[in-house]
Amino acid sequence: MKPTPEQQAAIDEVNEWLRQEYAGLDETKQALYECELFYVSAPHVTLDESRPETTNDEDLVNRAGIDPTAWEIAREVAQKRLEDCQPLPPALSKFIAGVLSGSNKKPKPIFRTNSNLREPVIAEAVWRLTNAGVGITYSRSPGSEPHSASDYVAEMLSTNEIKDPKSWEAVRKIYEKEKDWLEMAHQMRALYGDIGD
Repeated sequence: MKPTPEQQAAIDEVNEWLRQEYAGLDETKQALYECELFYVSAPHVTLDESRPETTNDEDLVNRAGIDPTAWEIAREVAQKRLEDCQPLPPALSKFIAGVLSGSNKKPKPIFRTNSNLREPVIAEAVWRLTNAGVGITYSRSPGSEPHSASDYVAEMLSTNEIKDPKSWEAVRKIYEKEKDWLEMAHQMRALYGDIGD
């Protein structure tokens, strides 16, 4: 059974939105990384003249123990300073010595990783299809025809533009995990509009 023209229009609209969101994820990730790198490299400003200006190396090294992005940035900052023949502060020296010896391994992420930053976008795509008012449900029974929002989004994710293939069941699970947050976010938008409007 093919989607109705109204359903197909909703599917096409969500597909375009999803492609744009996925394209923006890499740019956002890079911008956040550059912002973090700038923060780490910037000097602390202090009103206490008896204390010299210091960089945020100690803060960075402390976060590098639990945050894989901070670990990468600390490694990159140390590498850049060594390439420029600049001395390393004590905290960064100990960090890079641990990296070189193998005792300081990159930590596993405890919060959203770059890969599952996509999950709210996937859930939003399912939400948009189910709330388009064209009779598309978010899920289906395992043996029934593949006409749910989870099926359509899984199909969209498998395209050459996105290249993030997932089964309809994986998409359904992502939506179910994110659904409460999505509902709350949409209720807040309905009450207050988007921030910055």
